[in-house]
Amino acid sequence: MKHPKLLGPMALALFLVLNNSCGKDDPCKETTFYLDNDGDGEGDSAKPQMACEKPDKHVANANDPDDTNANIFSSCTKVTYYLDNDGDTFGNPDQSMELCDGVTAPDKYVTDNTDCNDTDSDIHPSAQDTPNDGVDSDCDGTYESIIWTGPNKVFSKDKNDDWTDPQYQDMITEKVTFTRQDNDYLFNLTWWEDNIGNAPVHGQDASDLAWEFWGPPVNSVSNITGHNPTGGTKGVRWTLLDIDTPNTASWNNFQFYGTLGDNTHFYSLNNIATMARNMNYSPLNNVTDIINDFTIEVNSQSENQQAHMAELVGRTLGVWLVEEDIYFTLKFTEWTTAANGGTITYERSTPITL
Repeated sequence: MKHPKLLGPMALALFLVLNNSCGKDDPCKETTFYLDNDGDGEGDSAKPQMACEKPDKHVANANDPDDTNANIFSSCTKVTYYLDNDGDTFGNPDQSMELCDGVTAPDKYVTDNTDCNDTDSDIHPSAQDTPNDGVDSDCDGTYESIIWTGPNKVFSKDKNDDWTDPQYQDMITEKVTFTRQDNDYLFNLTWWEDNIGNAPVHGQDASDLAWEFWGPPVNSVSNITGHNPTGGTKGVRWTLLDIDTPNTASWNNFQFYGTLGDNTHFYSLNNIATMARNMNYSPLNNVTDIINDFTIEVNSQSENQQAHMAELVGRTLGVWLVEEDIYFTLKFTEWTTAANGGTITYERSTPITL
């Protein structure tokens, strides 16, 4: 029999052993905490962590709408600010940041987002727009063609002048250069050099220039695979302007006059020369339709192969450089044909010099 005096201590020892054993086997109760990277007391719901005790830089809530910015928290009213890089007080809609109301915005940020060009302080919704300069200065979304209204330039080339000499070439832009060989064809030299690799070749049996102006069945000389004839002066379209005093009933009733800045009624040079030929030839002729770049309709009858460039002398034409969307006026004052072919003189408007 055990001694009664030993029961008390033994029972106490057993209690302590059992109690310690239960404490080691019973795990703590884990809680979800959320990363508070910006230190504003609100956590990122996308970055939870389970732990018995709160880890460093973590909180028990997941309320932060932006854990990269301490100035943005759940209870604030957010304001969007836009970069004003050019300092015109109008912001770039493509570069923005959100801050809580009352927080000072960084330098160069305002709340307006209507700037359409944040690299130029002269372009913004309050700017004064200059018509037909090709720039949407007031950001109203209106696309503007460029219309040259500067002083006229006179270009002239005599029949025996060397058309390969730059002084007998009218370089209008980097994409358009007018000149004329000793024949009836005005052409855009730059287009041929850029797209074909050489100036157009003109021969008796085949001609690049005749192919371009008249179309099939005329054959070209150069390899022009992938390109089609367009009725003359590649990349350039023409119109007759209602400026000069008409000299026949046909001109008075002409319905295809064009307007600079509007590409309606701009056609091939072949079309324009054919129109002039028919209306100058008879006061009874009147153009009723344009079929394609090589054929028009006169008094409801199809007409082609009637283009005569000399018929355009004295008429003010509108010229449209298609790729660059530039318009200007041009008037031929001399165009010789047949044995004396090759002479050409015209005056054309130029850009306004600011």
